[in-house]
Amino acid sequence: MTGYLYEKDLRQMKYTILTSTKHDETVRAIAERLGMSDAKLRMMLIRRFDMSLLENLESRWQMGQRHANDGDPVAEELGYELFTRFIPPRGYGNDADDLQ
Repeated sequence: MTGYLYEKDLRQMKYTILTSTKHDETVRAIAERLGMSDAKLRMMLIRRFDMSLLENLESRWQMGQRHANDGDPVAEELGYELFTRFIPPRGYGNDADDLQ
């Protein structure tokens, strides 16, 4: 074995996660909220998010819907806490091209 395990290309595994039934519904809801196409959001998620964040995407979305921005209508409309605390739109990277 000559390569490192973490260098393995995980795009197909990430795509499989995102196209499962529950995750697909979540991706469609997030894409609608952000005004993006489903495919563009999936591409951004595959590039920017690690496996653990993708696997927990559905539960993070549900918890964010229930608990984010309680009582502040402006913050709720902007998705301030939803998209910073529960589902960070940038994942762990810093490439701005994904969101354009």
